[in-house]
Amino acid sequence: MSARITINSEEGPREVAVPSVGGEPVVIPLVRALVQRGDGAVLLQKRAKPGEPVFGRWELPGGRWTAGETAETVIRREVTEETGLTVTRVDGVIARPDALGTHEVLSPVVVVTGAEGRFPLHTTVVRVYVTGVPRPLSGETSDPTWMSPEAVRALLEDDRAACVPNCAAILDALVAAGEL
Repeated sequence: MSARITINSEEGPREVAVPSVGGEPVVIPLVRALVQRGDGAVLLQKRAKPGEPVFGRWELPGGRWTAGETAETVIRREVTEETGLTVTRVDGVIARPDALGTHEVLSPVVVVTGAEGRFPLHTTVVRVYVTGVPRPLSGETSDPTWMSPEAVRALLEDDRAACVPNCAAILDALVAAGEL
């Protein structure tokens, strides 16, 4: 079964068919980490999962947000798995207790929704602080690299296809917001 959703594209709004469950579109929630050094350089890595259409392209650390995980839990897990870094602080995630339990309030750096690939993606990007030296995750990521804001802007202008499409949109938003 499939559903149709409207997305914004460079050509304007367009409708796309996506898989659905019970008539509702399936949307994959992702969390990405904006990891920056004091000099403003941002940590990017390449996708290294064989057979993926985005193999060898740049992306921010992060991944799928699964049921039962809090935003802070998933971002800590994904950053550590993919980079070997230890997350010391996550900005933009606030736990709020109330009579129904504890809920998270998110204040992300950027949110990007798009429909590349088979499922629409909803990506929440939060700023994290880390310790350690980045390393790749064999079979998942490679080439963890600190890129200066100037290098990121040049990458977007000169070789945009070298980025995972969702990541290029995130980097565009970060540049426009003055974060890079």
